[in-house]
Amino acid sequence: MAKKYQIEIPDSAFKKTDFSTNEELSLSVNHKQINIRPINVSDQLPKINIFWYVIPSIILAAIFLAFFSARKINTVPITGDDYSIANGALILGVCSGILSFLIAFIITRRL
Repeated sequence: MAKKYQIEIPDSAFKKTDFSTNEELSLSVNHKQINIRPINVSDQLPKINIFWYVIPSIILAAIFLAFFSARKINTVPITGDDYSIANGALILGVCSGILSFLIAFIITRRL
């Protein structure tokens, strides 16, 4: 039979959370540590708008097109070492991923 325990949270610690007084909480134990969180954890996760992924993609696609237009390359090969769609997608995808990660990281840290 499981024993029931009561945990008291100091007011100073409780004020640092977003818990309400009568909110149901979930308790889990991981690596000898007790974690207390709301039952509906999805409400606590940071929300990132799709806008932060679409805008860098559009900007980098415009850079891709401007690069090939400036070089006067009308037919872009799908694969290849120098100037290809695969190489451009790889380089611009990494740039977009890093940019999106940095923006999302900074925004979620400020919230």
